[in-house]
Formats: sequence, structure tokens, C-alpha cells
Amino acid sequence: MQVPKSKLLLFPGLGKSAGDSRRDASNALLHHAHSQSYICGCERFVPDRPTVVTYRGIVYAHQCDHTGQMSVMWYADKFDQAWWQTLSMIGLSTARMRSENLAVAPMEQHHQYSRELHAGDVVTIRSVVVETNEVTILIRQEMTDDESGALVAANTVRGVLLDAVTRRAQTLPADVRQRATLFMSLNGNTSDSTSIR
Repeated sequence: MQVPKSKLLLFPGLGKSAGDSRRDASNALLHHAHSQSYICGCERFVPDRPTVVTYRGIVYAHQCDHTGQMSVMWYADKFDQAWWQTLSMIGLSTARMRSENLAVAPMEQHHQYSRELHAGDVVTIRSVVVETNEVTILIRQEMTDDESGALVAANTVRGVLLDAVTRRAQTLPADVRQRATLFMSLNGNTSDSTSIR
């Protein structure tokens, strides 16, 4: 069965075997790397904001604290899930890291909170690679309220690639750096300050 291209953009794994789905997910997203702006879902995004969806979820009652707001620990949890999705999209999947004895560890994180979330709120996180060098990668993520479209919180995290046994920093593989560069260009980040060095 032929899958429409519009659905392949949103669900790149459709019509593919399980072994091909992760690679095809990255390729379908990166296929649109040089567009000035494009439609993703029901909203229009522009190059200066993260565009790749890496998490969707809902705020459950047990994730809220005694004031009725979602607790900070659950913002961190949702951002962490999105971070690992982004790493997998650029080629650092769990399976690969296990087979090549690699690990990724966060070196530094920053969180910004713009508004409260409550039980029942539905959220989406979009991510972008901001910068990468020989051994580290900087990722920015934005969480939005799906109903209002408002920015709820943002997170930046810098991770370092390690040898899982020695815990020493390792050079990012060439294919990972290439995918990271394409991921950056999804948001127009092609200046010297954000390009591969």
C-alpha cells in the first residue's frame, strides 16, 4: 500500500519494517531541512523555533504538587524523554550505544518556566540541535500547551559522548555529526557559531 507523503512526514515509520523505521524517521524529517517554513500537524512553524516533535503527553493528577501545578520533577522527566528521542534521531540509539559501548551523559542543563500546567493539560515538546563539537552536543527543547499553543517551558542540555567502560570522552561518530548538522539546518542554524567544528 502506498502511504501518502503527508503522513510519512508526520509518521515516517509507516509502511516500513521495524528495522528500517528509526532510520527512515530521521531521513524523512531531514528531507525538509532547507525549507524556510513548513506545515507540521496543524500548526505553522518558522525556522527560529524548534520544529521536530520529540514528545507528546498529558499532565496526570499524580504529577501535580500540593498547589495544583505540575511539579518541577515532571517537567524534567518529560524533557529527558524528549532528549533521548532527539539523540536517537541523530543516530545515538540505545541499541547502538550498547553495541558500541557508548554512553551520553548530561554536563549542564538549564530550565525556564513560562506558565503553569495542571492535570489534564496536553503538551508537546519540540527539539533542535543548537551546537555540536568533537565530543559534545547542545540541544534546546520547548514545551507548549497543545490547546493554547503557548510556550510553557524551555530546556537546554549539553551532553558528552563517553566510552561506557572507561567513562572517558569520545569523538562523536561522523554520521552522528552529519545528522546533527542537518537537524540544525531544520531551524536555520547554519552560522559558524552553531556549525560542526
